[in-house]
Amino acid sequence: MTDSRTSPRALMIYPKFPHSFWNMPFLCGLKGAKYPAPPLGLLTVAALLPPTWELRLVDENVRPLTEGDWEWAELILLSAMITQWPRLRQVIREAKERGKPVVVGGPLASSLPGKMRGLGADFVVQGEAEHTLAPFLAAWEAGESQGVFEAADKPDLRLSPLPRYELIRLQDYGGMAVQTCRGCPFDCEFCDVVSL
Repeated sequence: MTDSRTSPRALMIYPKFPHSFWNMPFLCGLKGAKYPAPPLGLLTVAALLPPTWELRLVDENVRPLTEGDWEWAELILLSAMITQWPRLRQVIREAKERGKPVVVGGPLASSLPGKMRGLGADFVVQGEAEHTLAPFLAAWEAGESQGVFEAADKPDLRLSPLPRYELIRLQDYGGMAVQTCRGCPFDCEFCDVVSL
């Protein structure tokens, strides 16, 4: 077992999306891919975490979580959008049943932080990781067991590190995403990305 506060084994999980047109199963099949694009947010968070942390990323859209993943993990980091809500609830419940501390971030946590705490998340990270990760890390290393961390400002993307693509199998994806901005300039009432 590692020092679970300064160098934890952190399992980063991107919950499975429900099957829909937007998953592009036909096009992915033509390319031999399993999903259109990787979870860029979690890959970027991975690049922001201390180098002493051991990381494993499971994108449930390309492979299922295994019991081995759960046994390996000392801390669970989740990111999700509103459409991933049903599976996110299940993953949080499974983590809590195994006694694993849970951190939830991403668009859904930024939109509904109270709901995340209600589901059992120990830590909720609202907004961009470049501004919320330092206070979370300080709380985690100090031994705190819960907290909500909120970023008010947008990060300067010129200072954001390259995503940790080595945590995934690139061939599982039909394409790659490139960050040129954060959030979305539109204000669609049904979308949770505008909260970032």
